[in-house]
Amino acid sequence: MPQSTRWNRCTAQAEDGSFCDVQTIEGAPFPICIRHGAQLLRFLHGYIEELESAPVELRLLILDKTRDKKAEAARDEAVEKRSLVYYVQVGDLIKIGYTENLGQRMKAYPPNRRVLAVEQGSLRLEDQRLHEFRAHLAGGNEWFRPAPDLIEHINRLRKKAGVALIGRVA
Repeated sequence: MPQSTRWNRCTAQAEDGSFCDVQTIEGAPFPICIRHGAQLLRFLHGYIEELESAPVELRLLILDKTRDKKAEAARDEAVEKRSLVYYVQVGDLIKIGYTENLGQRMKAYPPNRRVLAVEQGSLRLEDQRLHEFRAHLAGGNEWFRPAPDLIEHINRLRKKAGVALIGRVA
C-alpha cells in the first residue's frame, strides 16, 4: 500500500528550472502529478520489458530484494508500535529517553528513579521532545531541569493515561 504523501503540488522540474505545481496523485510516495507519473511509467516500461527477458536468477534476486524491503518496513512498523519515549526522574532532573523495553531500561537507573510518563513513539519522537525542551537542558543531551512546560507536557501524558498529575518534581 503506498504511503500517503504530505505534498499536494507536483515538484517535477522543467529545463528552465520552474516546477509543474499541478495537484499531485493521491497517496503517491513522492510529489508527482498524473501527467508526470504517466511520463515516468512510459520511461520505465523499457526497463520492465528488459527485466522480463532477464535471466531467472536476476529476476529472483530483484524479487528477493523487494521482499526484503517489505519485510524490513513491517519490522520497523512493529518496533514503532512497541517503542516508547519515557520521562524518568532521578534526583532533581528528568531524563527523556527512548526504549523498546521499559522494564529492562529502568534497570539501568538507580532504585530511587521515578517514571513520570511514557508515550508511544520512535527515536524520531524522542529527538522531537529533546529539541522541544532543549532550553531546559541540565547536563548531557537528555537530562532536563523540571521547567513548567516540561511538567505540563508530562501531566498531559499522565492525564491521558489516567494517572494522577504531578505538581512538581521533588
